[in-house]
Amino acid sequence: MKKGFSLAELMVAMVVAGTIAALTIPVLMGGVQNNYDVLFKAAFRTVEQVVHEQTNDLSEFPNGLLDNNAVGGNQHFCQDFRARVNTLDGAGGVVGCDGTNSVVAGSPSFVTTNGMRWYGFEDAFDVEGTDTSKSIRVSVDIDGASRGPNSTAGANRDIFEIKIFETGRVTATGALETTFLTQ
Repeated sequence: MKKGFSLAELMVAMVVAGTIAALTIPVLMGGVQNNYDVLFKAAFRTVEQVVHEQTNDLSEFPNGLLDNNAVGGNQHFCQDFRARVNTLDGAGGVVGCDGTNSVVAGSPSFVTTNGMRWYGFEDAFDVEGTDTSKSIRVSVDIDGASRGPNSTAGANRDIFEIKIFETGRVTATGALETTFLTQ
């Protein structure tokens, strides 16, 4: 009696292994994008919740608008926003809410305890394009520094933008961000 496998047995084993690989590789590859979906939704919901609290806090924003120049303008908005989320003060090169950070360049405005790095919080709420409402754009690196500095290439992009209007309305700015919110 010979020991070993016949050609037919090897072919069957290879077909089974190929089928398993064909089914599992797309799931594993899509896992990163699904993780981004969950993390972006969490960041967006955090912004919505904090902005809602801010617009309803008449002691901080007496006219219900986030761009309250009488109380310090956007710097006040950013500092109040930062105080309402769990931040790692002094970690990761945090520079605070000085309004000098360009979106996703240099150090973040702050880092939250979940590792997300927040950028933006420009000097002032401004009118953008044909929209007459004042707004700012805030960028969030949803997985922190785990993918390296500012990974924005293609489908592996991990930095997303959120637009905050002075009235408290919050929207996603890009097609991918909008897709994540509608899933």
